[in-house]
Amino acid sequence: MKSISTVGSLVGAAALAVFLAGCDNTQEGLKRDAEANQRKAEAAAADARQKASEANEKAGQSVKDASENVGQAVENDAKSAGHAVGDAAATTGKAVGDAVATTGRTIDAATQTADVKTALIADKTVDASHINVDTDISSRTVVLKGHVPTDTQKARAGEIAAQKASGFRINNQHEVRT
Repeated sequence: MKSISTVGSLVGAAALAVFLAGCDNTQEGLKRDAEANQRKAEAAAADARQKASEANEKAGQSVKDASENVGQAVENDAKSAGHAVGDAAATTGKAVGDAVATTGRTIDAATQTADVKTALIADKTVDASHINVDTDISSRTVVLKGHVPTDTQKARAGEIAAQKASGFRINNQHEVRT
């Protein structure tokens, strides 16, 4: 009776280790995605600042030129400066919007990856210890990599992924190793 309890404890510990390894893999992927999105947002913000600076310089020059002329020239240059500032503001808004959208897609990909990996670990008919799950949100594809012991487990892993990642294409690249 004691040996059954010990075996059960060992099996439980092994399952926990596999789950934690999968979580660590997902956490690292999320961290890399978040860092990449931060770099993109920073680059977009720098580009927007540069364009705003250029627009500001252009506006300053326009005001100087307009002060040397009178009447209609002042009115036309002021309108041009206003458009330049408006364009810079629009560029900044677009950059921020793109960064927010990228972050949202990254979170969606991480959620799909975690859902599929968790379901594979929970299914007792599939040995998920050597399965890696990646999600490409832009192509809406879940990629299963690694190896499983049988063709049946490979097929079952693909079925589970399809159930958990509804609306995503499943690319089952598992190798069968006996």
